[in-house]
Amino acid sequence: MDTKGSPPTHTISLPEQIVTFELSSYEWSQNLLCIALMDKLVLGSVRFPEENENESFEWKQLKEIHHKSRPHSVAFAPDTSLAVVPKNVVIASAGSDYKIHIFQSDLDQNDTVQLLEGHRSYVNHVSWDPDGEYLASCSDDNSCVLWKCKEEYAQGPSFFFGSAVLSAKWHPEESGHLLIAEKCGVVHLYKVQLKTSMLSVETDTNPLSYADWNLNNSAYVAAMARGNVFFWDLKNSSWPIENKPLHDECGHIVKFSPHSENVVASIGKPNATLKVIHMKNKLPQIEAKLLLYGIPRSLSTATMPEQLVTTERASDVLNHPDYFDVHKLFTVEDLFKARVHLGHKEGTLNDNMKGYLYGSRLGHCIIDLDKTVEYLRTALNVAAHIAYRDGIILFFNRNALNAHKVEQTAKECGEFAHTRYWRGGVFTNAKVQFGAVTRLPDLCIFLNTMNNVLDMHTAVRDAAKMNIPTIGIVDTNCNPNLITYPVPGNDDTPAAIELYCKLFKKAILLGKEKRKAHAASEPQ
Repeated sequence: MDTKGSPPTHTISLPEQIVTFELSSYEWSQNLLCIALMDKLVLGSVRFPEENENESFEWKQLKEIHHKSRPHSVAFAPDTSLAVVPKNVVIASAGSDYKIHIFQSDLDQNDTVQLLEGHRSYVNHVSWDPDGEYLASCSDDNSCVLWKCKEEYAQGPSFFFGSAVLSAKWHPEESGHLLIAEKCGVVHLYKVQLKTSMLSVETDTNPLSYADWNLNNSAYVAAMARGNVFFWDLKNSSWPIENKPLHDECGHIVKFSPHSENVVASIGKPNATLKVIHMKNKLPQIEAKLLLYGIPRSLSTATMPEQLVTTERASDVLNHPDYFDVHKLFTVEDLFKARVHLGHKEGTLNDNMKGYLYGSRLGHCIIDLDKTVEYLRTALNVAAHIAYRDGIILFFNRNALNAHKVEQTAKECGEFAHTRYWRGGVFTNAKVQFGAVTRLPDLCIFLNTMNNVLDMHTAVRDAAKMNIPTIGIVDTNCNPNLITYPVPGNDDTPAAIELYCKLFKKAILLGKEKRKAHAASEPQ
């Protein structure tokens, strides 16, 4: 294999981030492709040329369907058909609003949508029973719910578990059987009519992120847990027949090839890497880096591994060293005039801040503004990217003198601020404290990283535990080790805080304006 990666055979370019996609595996709709973007579903037909044909790959967009919330998973219904008049396309999607959306369209003017409510948290996966009896939905509320398709999607049997349910898979040759995967690493095979588990298998590591059922051999099951792919032969043993470390950091999804019982495709980190591997081989047959900001949550069961969907604009934004021109927002002189270089007394110096110092004067530490410029531009760029991706940004400050300015800044840029006592566990124990699953911020900006008794702000520790990215202004008496993007600088003087607020507000608004401009330029 080429060390530079395997190039894609076919590419579909779209102007937005792709969340997930699905290629229909049913006979009368096998050329239909549904691509889920952040707020819409794009329906189209694809044609892959045969090996002995001279014709090229074809993609034709058929319809766009507005989606009120971010879709997490999409699936075609078995009765979807392009061979009837009028055409009948039925799609189920899992939304970030905890609801299942059922879209029905004739690809002309007749469109309907039905919302199914029953989950109390994010819905991770939806899948249709090949017999058309049930639609299965899996959720972070530790349940898998079956909806009765022939009874206007009335809620049917429900299965409850000890951890979040990541996927549920049906098999065309195993009628009434459902394969359910838990985040804790357990995969269950259920007999739906009896509402009982026939058998369970388990990975030796977790969290599990996805499990798939082989279409060619119903005894073969694969699961992705961390960066490892596990294979089972359910007829012989509950122990995995293979356990392959495939991704260095973590894997997101694994899918069997529809044409081979021994070949799987997976996506994982680092660098959003696609790998296709034969169960009996040690090295991947295909390895390629995807041009995506996020990771698709599904790989179609009917697509060949190299037939991938990529985004154009997302990669352009990320690959640009300063897409939002944040380097133009300030100069070293601006920092000097705002007294950003003034630190605390030498006796309070934190050893971890020594590398950020220029020197000292009259017993006070002086911060190296050349280093501040570098770190501050990186932090502003991160804030702009998070805003561009419609992320939630939370400002923090515990200095009463600057609290009003910080709150005003957050309000002016459409984000959030917390300037009072922080109750421990708001991030780490949100479900218990608020009685429901709470969306945590995508970025925390600390205008000072210490509380009013000069201890580290509790939210810094909580954010680090929950892997929430943080930007922090770190003075000479602070510990920068738990801050994702530390910015060495004065965290007390009102002039310095006012400058930080102005810069972060500009960066966030730049990101939001770019997002609006890109959305307005898309074809309707």
